[in-house]
Order: sequence, then C-alpha cells, then structure tokens
Amino acid sequence: LLLERRHYRRRRTQATDDTAAAEMSAAMFMQKLKPFAATLLHRGSSASAIAWTRNPIINSTTSNALLRASSSSSSATYSTATADPTAPLYTTTHEVLYPETFSIGSGGAEELTMTVGLTERALDLIGDVKKIDALVDKGAAVGAGGTLMKLHWEGFKRTASDELYHASWANVSSVRGLSLPFAARVLGVNKAAMDDPYQTVAPGEEGWLVRVAADRADLEAAGLLDEAGYKAACEREEAEEDAAASRSYP
Repeated sequence: LLLERRHYRRRRTQATDDTAAAEMSAAMFMQKLKPFAATLLHRGSSASAIAWTRNPIINSTTSNALLRASSSSSSATYSTATADPTAPLYTTTHEVLYPETFSIGSGGAEELTMTVGLTERALDLIGDVKKIDALVDKGAAVGAGGTLMKLHWEGFKRTASDELYHASWANVSSVRGLSLPFAARVLGVNKAAMDDPYQTVAPGEEGWLVRVAADRADLEAAGLLDEAGYKAACEREEAEEDAAASRSYP
C-alpha cells in the first residue's frame, strides 16, 4: 500500500506516467513488486526519473550496504571539505534542502541560499498536504528549531502488519510543523504550494515550500546528512517501524 500510494502521488503530478501497476490491489502490488521497487521507480518519463533519483527509495536489498556505508564513511554528514555544493542536504526529520547560491552576508560570513521541501519519506509518513499556514514573514530571522510553517495533512497510518503483507490501516489527519536544525533568514515562500498544496507539494525541487538563507558554518554544525547518510537513516527508521507493526499485529 505504501508503494501504491507513492505511485498514485506520482500519477497525480504527472498524468502521463500511467502503468498497469496502478490497477493492482495493494496486497498484490506489495507482494509481487516490492523486490523490484527501486528499478521500477527509475522508469517512466525523463522528468520523472530526474525527480525520483534525487530522492531514491530504500529497499531491503540495499539496506546492509547502506548501513555499512553510513557507519564507516565520514561523508555521511555535511561538510564543506567534502560536500558537492550543488547536492541536496537532508535533515533527520525528513526535510530536504536544495542549495542555490553562495554569497557573503552582511556580517561577512559565507551564506547559502536554498529552498526547503519534504522528502519522499516525509510524505509517506503523513500523506497528502491539504493546507499550509505560514508562520513567518519574508525577512524574518528564525532560530534553530523554530517552526516556519504548519502543514495540515490527511493520509493512512499502518497500525499493524505481518510477514505475509497482511496489514491494518487507519485514516488519520493531523498537523506537521516545518522547522530546520539551524538558524535561517526567510527569503520567501512557494506561492503555488500555499495556494494549492495538494497539487504542488511533492518530492523534488519543484515541490519546495520555503526559501531561506543560512550561514555555512551553522549548516556544518547542524548535523545535516548527505544522500548516503540520509538513505541509511531512513532504512533504520523503516526497519524499526516494520518491527513495531509486526509486534502489534493481532
């Protein structure tokens, strides 16, 4: 069902990407296509491939390698010494940062301008964003952990499952805050996302929510992750969720 929901969201934003897999039931989709999810998600139109390869899905066939890489590689955490200045950065709470430009701020410190959005994993956890409340204005300075927006969402939550892909789900709705683990200055918001979040908020750069600027030194101290580190963190989190759901299955 998780992969089917991802496929539905991709079809909603890209109507031409129509496959037979969308017509399969949730159980059959999970049972037959899960081992091939990583391959399938890189197919389709070139625009889709570009967006999805920036936020790849983790699957069980790569989990051990990713975990080893994250524990042994010093590049899993963002550093100016090793980072690709154009590569996305990730938070442990599933925000993604897309660097745009470097400049020298008013205080003489090197400043990075970036857009902030949600990762695919973040949207899997909440569902569809229905409404956005911006809590800060353009030009506002926000401290580390300060809430920039509130996202009202609706979706499904797995309450229990077993190894045969039997699962119990519940309809849920709630509010998710959008915050960053470093101090930042707000440069603007995505008006399209504010006006129609259901159609706009999605994985990839076009689904960004807010544009901010932050000192490069603050970014290094914030514990941001590069793509390899984020993959490993998601794999650990998903494994823990699977274990908890299995323990709860009737």
